[in-house]
Amino acid sequence: MSARENVLAKYDMKTDVQGAESGHVYYDQQLDVTADETMDEGEDTGHQDGLITGNNGSTSILSGNSDELEENKEKEKKRFNLLECFASAFPRVEPIKTTTFIFLSLMSLLPAACYIIAFTDMGFGFTTYFYLSDLFSEYATTLMGGILLAALILYLLDMNTWKSSKARYFFIFILTGAVATWGLFIAGDKPQSPIVIFSLLLPAWFYCIHLFFYSKKPLRVYISWLSGPLFITSFIPSLLFIGWCYLSEENEWNSVTAITMAEKSGCTPDYGEENELSYCKAAYSDDSNDVCFSHNAQDKKFIYEEGCDEQCLEVYSKCSNPFIIWVGPLLVGMGMFFLSFFASFIHSKSLQQDLKNFVKLWIFILGIFTVTISLHGISNDISNTLLSFTFAAFAGSMLLLGASQSSDDIESEFEKIWESITEQFGAWFDILRGFVIVTTLPIAIFYACLSVVNQCIRKIGIFPCSKKIAPSDSDRVRGWLTDITRKQYNVVKSWDRVKVITYAVYWGLLYMSMNVIATKFATLFLGWVISTVKELPLVAVIFIMLAVGHAMFLIPVIPGVPVYLTLGIVVPAVANETFGGFPQSISFTVLIGLLLKLFSSAVQQKLIGEKLSSSVAVRRTVNVNSSLMRTIRVLLSDPGLSTAKVSILIGGPDWPTSVAAGLLRVNLLPIMIGTTPIVVLIAPTVFSGTLMYMKSVQKDDGSLAYPWSPTVLSICLTVTVVVQFGSTLIAAYFVEQAGKTRIEEINSAPIDEEVRLLEIAEEEQTRRYNEITQW
Repeated sequence: MSARENVLAKYDMKTDVQGAESGHVYYDQQLDVTADETMDEGEDTGHQDGLITGNNGSTSILSGNSDELEENKEKEKKRFNLLECFASAFPRVEPIKTTTFIFLSLMSLLPAACYIIAFTDMGFGFTTYFYLSDLFSEYATTLMGGILLAALILYLLDMNTWKSSKARYFFIFILTGAVATWGLFIAGDKPQSPIVIFSLLLPAWFYCIHLFFYSKKPLRVYISWLSGPLFITSFIPSLLFIGWCYLSEENEWNSVTAITMAEKSGCTPDYGEENELSYCKAAYSDDSNDVCFSHNAQDKKFIYEEGCDEQCLEVYSKCSNPFIIWVGPLLVGMGMFFLSFFASFIHSKSLQQDLKNFVKLWIFILGIFTVTISLHGISNDISNTLLSFTFAAFAGSMLLLGASQSSDDIESEFEKIWESITEQFGAWFDILRGFVIVTTLPIAIFYACLSVVNQCIRKIGIFPCSKKIAPSDSDRVRGWLTDITRKQYNVVKSWDRVKVITYAVYWGLLYMSMNVIATKFATLFLGWVISTVKELPLVAVIFIMLAVGHAMFLIPVIPGVPVYLTLGIVVPAVANETFGGFPQSISFTVLIGLLLKLFSSAVQQKLIGEKLSSSVAVRRTVNVNSSLMRTIRVLLSDPGLSTAKVSILIGGPDWPTSVAAGLLRVNLLPIMIGTTPIVVLIAPTVFSGTLMYMKSVQKDDGSLAYPWSPTVLSICLTVTVVVQFGSTLIAAYFVEQAGKTRIEEINSAPIDEEVRLLEIAEEEQTRRYNEITQW
């Protein structure tokens, strides 16, 4: 085989006659290495002067001259990186035998089918929940107390140091089964618990399949096999659910079916904290659970008693149990889809690479759920369900990943991972430590108390299972804390505690700002605006919304999505008659939103960012000399509408991105042009706001004027989340890639000397401060 064939075989490249003539190389998408690895290895093979050097030292000419070859290589590299960015949205399917694929697909569907039949409205969900609630809910507290007591005893007896691995696995199995049983016992009050159990036990199910059917295959190989079956079968529950919804109107989720299912599930009407909805009680009954309205699920309309209005429908607004039961098949499909991504990542030869890829995926999914929750404004039960479901899927997958590695491999790889993290993010550790302090301090104190008790038991030596402390052991080992806890305590002592506690206070202030100002204030203020302007003329509404929107854009912690959502709720409702329909009024509102965004961005960049750029302290605060800011400067300065620039301008936070462009002194016109594609975010957000208004519109007979609006609203909000968070992910990807591929251009960017001198002075001041305040 020639050197050229060696190289092409190594990279699994495909060429045709014309491609070989011109030097163009087309990459097969079924690669077993990442793009970065491919290009790195390609560089090692000796691409120079139009030659490729093979493993045996021979060379083969691919094109005429080196300049043309380098240009073609750069084009192909950019094209491949872009394709890889979008292709990474789907898991890589590992080729396996057809019989194996079918068997694993059936094994994937089996737990999904059991869950759908037992715990969703497509099966016997309501019956199951009633049965569990009536017969077992009273035992849930006792069972959880027994689980905690057993876990405490096993910890105090040092179960992790037992020589018998079978004994350890036996007790772990017992505790896992007990926790799953407890989750079922509380399902009547917490309907999200079964889907959390499903997410945790699904990886365990596949691990058992490996033990019984594929024990001779390495676990990593077996896990990679699961990507294809899980990816394909993850769509089946969702497709069945959609078909079931269209099978009957009673299966659709709307305001009528929501009330019907709430009553069916036994939800108690909530008349408000101050009993402001007390008039919604039925006049003909003394039972407080009887309400003043009835409904006809077939005609999709409500019938109100005298003195009763549509506001009374809010008495069931906090009842989220029916929705969780109804949407269960979609959650099952999402759990399987999540696990298919995890399985597709088990391709690299390094645990470090596996963890890096998987954590990125988990952060992406968690971000999507968080943004979805904030846009929907859904109840705490549903938001807790989504977040608990995500964390459970992450925990189950991590356990499966840990099982695929030996303890020695995990320890060695963890050391490498920690060294890499320290090298890249060591400067941010004090900030992260402050976050740990403010969130886990009570848990740390309780853990230290348990360590003291555990050490006392070891000293007494009355339990044969606990770890023994010999008289010859050092005072360190024979102290009040266990050896592991003492090492952890020494690590905490090595921290710059004054700085860490200061950052902990900053984290608390940030939480209050984001949770109170950015969320509560923005919601209440925009709600007041909606109720105030909806009766005004169209021209007045437009000017008021532009003024309010611009004022909201000038607040750093408030994103643009709530502003677009408010525009969608208010403007189309007022402009509907003027423009002759919702499509025209929505298009007009999207245009208004785009102009508002461009104007606000220009003000933030020119009147805030550039004005502040004259201050050395401000430039030092944003760290203009850091590699990140220099990379962003290079990307924002690119001519035209590059993907990197657009993704940063769309996916970045509104106020910080525009102000940063001003601080970096980037030209205004290219930024405005690069911001215009944000219309792909504004359009679905405005449409979502309009659908929020449309779903509350009723006809004269009380039936819904737009019964399809709740379903379309969910789709539009999902599109909004995907565009917003997807653009953020793409922006992070291109910033990371630019830091590797455009390093010379980034390093050649001029250093801010004033900031550099200030940094040197601050470092000296910090050193002296640390010496004085260390205790």
